[in-house]
Amino acid sequence: MSNLFSELYSSYYNAVAAILRQASTKGSVSAKEINDLTMKYAFRESIMEIPAALSDGTWNLLEDGESKLMHAPTMPLTTLQVRWLKSILSDPRIDLFLEDDNLKDLLGDVEPLWKREDIRVYDCFANGDYYEDANYRSNWRSILRAINEKRAVNVYFISNKNKEHHMYVMPERLEYSEKNDKFRLLGVTSRGNVIINVSNIVRVELLPEEFVITGADTFVRRMREVVVSIPLDDVSNTLERIMLNFAHYEKEAVVEGDKCLLTIRYDLPDETEVLIGILSFGSRVKVEAPVDFVKLVKERISRQIEVADFFP
Repeated sequence: MSNLFSELYSSYYNAVAAILRQASTKGSVSAKEINDLTMKYAFRESIMEIPAALSDGTWNLLEDGESKLMHAPTMPLTTLQVRWLKSILSDPRIDLFLEDDNLKDLLGDVEPLWKREDIRVYDCFANGDYYEDANYRSNWRSILRAINEKRAVNVYFISNKNKEHHMYVMPERLEYSEKNDKFRLLGVTSRGNVIINVSNIVRVELLPEEFVITGADTFVRRMREVVVSIPLDDVSNTLERIMLNFAHYEKEAVVEGDKCLLTIRYDLPDETEVLIGILSFGSRVKVEAPVDFVKLVKERISRQIEVADFFP
């Protein structure tokens, strides 16, 4: 049993830490509480190991249910974890969620696990949102606050005709497009659903809680789905790669004979993005349904052949 703690922050480590914290907080921990915490943080069979090791002194951490530690156990970050966090915090999108600029300084001078210039992203437009812009971040955070507080907003934005307009919107959610590297606001107005790119928003006014948009109804998602098949004997790990590629979509996988049928559910505005994503896997993926999506695939491939013929 001595090697169980060699695995950094394993289930056993977390279970024992929770038991010791309980003992430190309440002054002691009962046998029932030890069993409950073991079941919660470790495995079913751990109930045969952890309580016994703590009670018989194998792990000399408890005495009559009281912790022998002077302080409650903490879970300090490893150097690897700190380096990983340093890399994550270098992503400009993280500043949309974090307003404390001192957080990055708390990690010290440790080298990041990777740098932004180490990663080259393919199949993504280069004109994504400018996340470093202070006004962009302010608008984004105002929308997020409105969503959390269920409040309407007055949105001033630039239209496709390069004219400034404004509308009262009850925001439903913020949605990120990996392909376009852009956030968009999905909400409902007195005229129905609305989708606005956050980069086109000039400013956002948070309206009082009692403000009601007359005629505004519930946001209705126009959902669609596509079914693709992947051979189970595929040596290029297509199934794993397509699951990763569409990780942010609702999916359902069913094994049928020698192939896997994968159903991907998406919002209608994302159809082109889903189409391009599926085509990127080439002949190893076959679109089974629906018929209109199969038609889209054929049309897209035909256009690509025409372009290839035009540029021999």
